[in-house]
Amino acid sequence: MFKISAFSRLSRVSLKTLRYYDQIGILKPRKVDQDTGYRYYSADQLLELNRIFIYKELGFTLPQITQLLQEHITLENIQGMFKLKRSEIQQIIDTEQAKLVRIEERMQLIEEEGMSKPGKKYESKRKVLGSFFFRQGAGGKRRSRVYFISLISH
Repeated sequence: MFKISAFSRLSRVSLKTLRYYDQIGILKPRKVDQDTGYRYYSADQLLELNRIFIYKELGFTLPQITQLLQEHITLENIQGMFKLKRSEIQQIIDTEQAKLVRIEERMQLIEEEGMSKPGKKYESKRKVLGSFFFRQGAGGKRRSRVYFISLISH
């Protein structure tokens, strides 16, 4: 058995994290001394901690990891959670890919307008007709967004 400080050094996990994991129930010490309150961990808990970090690296939240570590969880449940995580990650990839496409489109517009030449100041061929702000969204719990719009002509 290792005191929390020794277990922290062995696992390279901070004392604060180990205490937090104890608090939320994801990694409880094997023993807690009733007189001193010291937490003691066993060597096999290093493997449990490693599993936690593997799941974290895959993007699972601590509540999800807590579920994954339960002994009574079925293989089907684990596979289902992995499929959900795969779907979440794919959605993020798709969103970021769409952003890349928009950036490429903007870069092409800049090149077409002559901004890409080093040392040349940008002179837009478009004329600003007017600018204004508008607010979208209702009050209350929903947040409003303020947008700045410039009307331009070609």
